[in-house]
Amino acid sequence: MGVMSGKRSVLKIDITDEEIIKRLREHRFGKNIENLHCVYCGSKKVIKYGWRHETRRYKCKACGKTFTDTTGTIFENSKIKPSTWLLIAYLHLKLRLTTSAIARAVGMPYKTVWNAIKKIQEAAMFFHGLAEVQRRLQVNKILCQCQIKGKK
Repeated sequence: MGVMSGKRSVLKIDITDEEIIKRLREHRFGKNIENLHCVYCGSKKVIKYGWRHETRRYKCKACGKTFTDTTGTIFENSKIKPSTWLLIAYLHLKLRLTTSAIARAVGMPYKTVWNAIKKIQEAAMFFHGLAEVQRRLQVNKILCQCQIKGKK
């Protein structure tokens, strides 16, 4: 299970890493970063603070911490490219391929893919749990509206 030297990915994804980060930024902070806020304290007092690799860096004037577009995501401090993360997630969550099959398809060591899948599963459980909470809130909101509607 050592490092696969010279192995190349069999599959490619048709989106650049820069485009993935751009879409992540737009999703988190808005198209023109109008919803930019500190990921640590929530403050809106944030300034652009240069770049870290290809990722925009920000600094919060309230708490003094710096963060990037990928802070708090599976992409944070990862040696795996964002496009490869998406490919692994697609192969695992959508196509239900095994870790071995994914490792062969993306040309990466089994252990690296296994660790990536573990993180993807944790993130998927978080979003599944979030969707469940949102569904329950909608049901409760509808029930509350029905109860209020009948009262005078």
